[in-house]
Amino acid sequence: MITSVSSDSPDSTPPTDLGQQDREKIGCLTLLGFSAIAAIGMGWAVPAITGKKKRIYSLLSPVPIEVAPEPEAPEHPMVPHCTPEEREKVAKIFTTMAKGGLAIIAATFRLIQWGKEIDHIHPFSFLLAAPKESARKILETGSSFAKTRLMEGVTKGMNREVKNLQPYVSSFATEMGKSPEQVRSLVQSRDWGGLTHYLFDPQKH
Repeated sequence: MITSVSSDSPDSTPPTDLGQQDREKIGCLTLLGFSAIAAIGMGWAVPAITGKKKRIYSLLSPVPIEVAPEPEAPEHPMVPHCTPEEREKVAKIFTTMAKGGLAIIAATFRLIQWGKEIDHIHPFSFLLAAPKESARKILETGSSFAKTRLMEGVTKGMNREVKNLQPYVSSFATEMGKSPEQVRSLVQSRDWGGLTHYLFDPQKH
C-alpha cells in the first residue's frame, strides 16, 4: 500500500521571506561595498592642509603625496614694461621734442602717430621707457609747447589709470631710483606735474 507524503514534511517546507530589517541590512552592506570599490577604482584622495604644505592621502598610496602650494601674488608687483617697439616710439617722441623748434614742426605728423600707437600703455611704463636726458631737457630748457605736450600726455595716462597706480608704486619708484614714499605721496595727491619733475630731477632721490 502506497502512503502519500505529507506536505508538512521538513524537506518540502518552502523558505520564508526575509524580514524588513534583514533587507535593509543587506541593502546597506551592498551600498557600502559598491562605494568602496568605486573609491579604490578612482584612486580616491583626501586632501589635508598641514602648515603651508598640502598633502594628498590616497587609498592607493599609504604614503601622503606632497603638493606644492599655489604661489602667492607678489606684495609689490612689477610695472608692465613696454615692448621693444613701444620703447622705441617713446624714445623717438622724447628725443624729437627735446630738440625743440623746427625739429618738432618737421615731425608733427610722426609725433601724433607715435602718440596714438603708445596711448594704451601704462603711464608708469611710459615714464620708465623715457630717455632721462631728453626728459630732463624738456622739463628744464625745452619749449613751452614741448613741456605742455609732455604734461598733457602724462596727465591723460595717469587719470586713465588712477585706480591702477598704487599696486605698482614701490616697484616703479625703485626702478626709477626714487623714494617709494615720495612717489606714493605725489600719486595720492594726483600732483602729476610734481611727480614728473621729481622723477627726472637728478638732485632728488
